[in-house]
Amino acid sequence: TATVQAQNGQAAFTDLAYIATADQEIFQLQTDDETSGSGGDLAPQTGASHNADIAATRIVFAALPTDPAAPNGDVVSGIAFATQPIVEAQNASGQRDLNFTGTATLALATGGATLSGTTAVAFSEGRADFAQSGRKATAATDGDTFALQAATSGLAEITSATLTADVVATRIAFATPPADPGATNGDVVSGQIFSLQPILEARDDSGQRDLHLSGTAVGLSVASATAELSGNNSQNWSSGQAVFDGLAATCEDGSAFELQASGTGLQDVQTSLTCDVVASKLVFATQPTHGGGPTLLHGTSFETQPVLEAQDADGTRDHHAIGQVALSVHTGNAALTGQTSRDWTSGLADFSANSLTLSAQNDGERMVLRAEAAGLPPSSATPSTSISAPPVWPSPIRRAYWHSTMAN
Repeated sequence: TATVQAQNGQAAFTDLAYIATADQEIFQLQTDDETSGSGGDLAPQTGASHNADIAATRIVFAALPTDPAAPNGDVVSGIAFATQPIVEAQNASGQRDLNFTGTATLALATGGATLSGTTAVAFSEGRADFAQSGRKATAATDGDTFALQAATSGLAEITSATLTADVVATRIAFATPPADPGATNGDVVSGQIFSLQPILEARDDSGQRDLHLSGTAVGLSVASATAELSGNNSQNWSSGQAVFDGLAATCEDGSAFELQASGTGLQDVQTSLTCDVVASKLVFATQPTHGGGPTLLHGTSFETQPVLEAQDADGTRDHHAIGQVALSVHTGNAALTGQTSRDWTSGLADFSANSLTLSAQNDGERMVLRAEAAGLPPSSATPSTSISAPPVWPSPIRRAYWHSTMAN
């Protein structure tokens, strides 16, 4: 309401302005006679209708990105914003210019996150709504902060408040799978504690670690029956990481198995590993015998020829053993003849076709057969083995006695 004193029958108004509540608002001006002493005898007059046009002088963020699934930030890293940004063209009073046309563009103003999705949206009724843009911010590290910059032709750029990208884990990943440099024919050595213990991480779909995940447990298990896992197979998350220690796997040489990690609310993961049996001892898998017993016949091929195995401490055969196994008499007065060495074949040295023979100088000679192979400590056959040999040639006195007995 504005009041002006009339002079010479005329009231001249200055500095009038109309502040609309919305663009294109219709309004009319009305006069009211307040002449002193006359009682306002002149009838009120209503002017023509006017259209209030809001002319934008700036752009503002009417809505900033948010996501209720981001408990430790404003948006979930790598996921399209649940609430997409909205840019409006407004006047200084904050009224939207419904007739504003053009295009709003979004860019990353500051921060370490990567912005992706549609970068430009046309204004409609003075608003650029990025609802269908799929805009998202992917953090390089959980908790990265960033700010958005909006721009349009003819008006000054604006920068948003600082936002935080929260990495929310969806899956488990092997940051470090088990390994052992001593497993020359696989990934881990059977029966031995992994030299490199597994480290798990809780990650999102972009591969970033969720640093806020702590306290809950994650477990490791063998997904197949080809190996047996030993050691503490459960650890708690700490800053999105679980570090294991003391784990080992026992399995046959060359066998493959799946090591599986499982945690509540996260997608399981498996890694394929191959077991390598590394021999540490040389073993007589089959002792030399004759007639099933430990007594061997002088000058006669062993009825059961020896078989050697390269084994680890658990008694599992190392199929990758290379080189030769050599046999010799370790103790006892006997000579070993035949082919006394064999090449390893899948961790076996089988002397079955070698026709090994022992020749003794004394009947009942007790002897020990010894096996040797490069890189392994020697091994001996059963030390109680004895040899049944022919009697030594009798002395002259016994020979004369034999003759006289026969003559009678």
